[in-house]
Amino acid sequence: MRKIRRSRQPVHDPDGPAVRTYLARHSLAARLVMAVVLPVLVLGSLELGLRAGGYGYPTRLFLPVADSDLYGANVKFGYRFFPHNIARKPLWQAFDRDKAPGTCRIFVLGASAAVGFPNPAGGFGQILDVILSERYPGVNFEVINAAITAINSHVVLPIARECADYEPDLFLVYLGNNEVIGPFGLSSSRNPVVANRGMIRFVIALRTTRIGQLLKDLGAKVHREGEGVRESGFMNQYARHRVAADDPQLVKVHENYRRNLEDICRAGTEAGARVVLSTVAVNLRDSAPFASLADTTLAPAAYAAWQRTFQAGSKLAAAGDHAAARDSFLAAATLEPQHAETRYRLGQSLLAVGDTAGAQPQYLAAVEYDALRFRIDQRLNDIIRSTAATDGILLADSEVVFRREEPSGTGLPGHELFYEHVHLNFAGNYLMAKTMLLAVEAGLPDWVRERQRPSVGVPKIEYCAHALVFTAWNEYQNLSEIRKLAVNYPFTAQADHSTYLANLDRRLAELQPKASGQQAQDLVAIYYEALNRRPDDLLLGVNLVKLLNQIGNKAEARRVGSGILATQPR
Repeated sequence: MRKIRRSRQPVHDPDGPAVRTYLARHSLAARLVMAVVLPVLVLGSLELGLRAGGYGYPTRLFLPVADSDLYGANVKFGYRFFPHNIARKPLWQAFDRDKAPGTCRIFVLGASAAVGFPNPAGGFGQILDVILSERYPGVNFEVINAAITAINSHVVLPIARECADYEPDLFLVYLGNNEVIGPFGLSSSRNPVVANRGMIRFVIALRTTRIGQLLKDLGAKVHREGEGVRESGFMNQYARHRVAADDPQLVKVHENYRRNLEDICRAGTEAGARVVLSTVAVNLRDSAPFASLADTTLAPAAYAAWQRTFQAGSKLAAAGDHAAARDSFLAAATLEPQHAETRYRLGQSLLAVGDTAGAQPQYLAAVEYDALRFRIDQRLNDIIRSTAATDGILLADSEVVFRREEPSGTGLPGHELFYEHVHLNFAGNYLMAKTMLLAVEAGLPDWVRERQRPSVGVPKIEYCAHALVFTAWNEYQNLSEIRKLAVNYPFTAQADHSTYLANLDRRLAELQPKASGQQAQDLVAIYYEALNRRPDDLLLGVNLVKLLNQIGNKAEARRVGSGILATQPR
């Protein structure tokens, strides 16, 4: 039988290595398409669909104005960071897209104290504009206030990066009161993810897309954010979470602030601008802590002893026996050294008996231990100083200057400079403008400094008030706004609230005759005269509209208001 010889020729194997490699590669490509390309296509289609359907809003602070060469304020800018019904609007601003020759452009960055709340027309940015224009004739100063109430460094950073696109000469940064209570702060959420700077920046960037805005809006509906929050109770939404001075998450807050501040400075310097950082001054003497936290580790007997001594000190202080009250509060502070109101009351008693040097650290401690952190802490001010030590960054140490130059002679700024805890009155804004002037002048371009009039000193406060039409009418309006806040929590929780409110009412009664009737009528001509000198001052125009409405000249108010609106994006 013949043996069949088997062929040595290889037989085709459909599942051979080459085929298997080919199929594996194509399978991987298919998986990549499914995992990456397809979601991108879906999300891209959703983004385009939302935009085509008119959903969402632009997220830049300044937008082009139709049929003009101007940029104006985006009134929806705050939607990215707050529920829509309580989002604060930027100030009325308008500036040329291309900076004109002979123009020095300065951007003010910060929150409500930098805005000039409650009346931006009398803020330190406006006053600084008046001072610079007087000292440097022939220079067109554009002081553009890009500050917005209630924001913090997480929000200021994208604003700074945008302002870097507009040919800035200087950035002027006054910022720090809202790091704990503002957007992505500890008091807005106790979620530890919120303290993650990278996650915060990702969320902020995501909300520049319509998909991100949709997710935010859906989340706000689910969590009912902003519901029932009135304008006068805006601070109340941040008062739900109290933060102790030794809360470990404050370390992250401070680090986030440092990194944000460094990046704000970098945005300015890379755009060719000089950056001025200012420390932040607060009301030490006449603004009690908003909340105090008891030491939970204190033994019951020690806690009872603290209560007795604190209550005894309160009764003695009310009776005018400040020496005895001092001793009681000192004993209470020994038992509860981090109780903010105890330290504040001890400071009051020490001041009353003439011990100014002893009172100062107590008032400072009262701010540091305030559990509702609506004022900057010392660590944040130190971060400002250390950041300003970087080459090319200029420092205006407002905290030091305010303690040195406050009018009472105690070294403790109070109601002479502040309306309440942080917001400056006209005298305070004037001192702030003077404080910043030295650093600002050091940062001015050479061509501007060459035009300085050496014979002209710093204009007096009366000159600035006249230029900006700051009168008894304005002060009455300001105090009326402050009173609307003061009758709400957390101001009602302050130990000196009743005294503060009584002083407000007394001052309002004194000003009321000067802020109505013929006095108000006479102001109209003064406003028009000021606007002839400062035709581009929209904030001055806004005040004129308010005045015209008050005296019943609605038609003229509409005419002036229409002119302002014509400078803004629609």
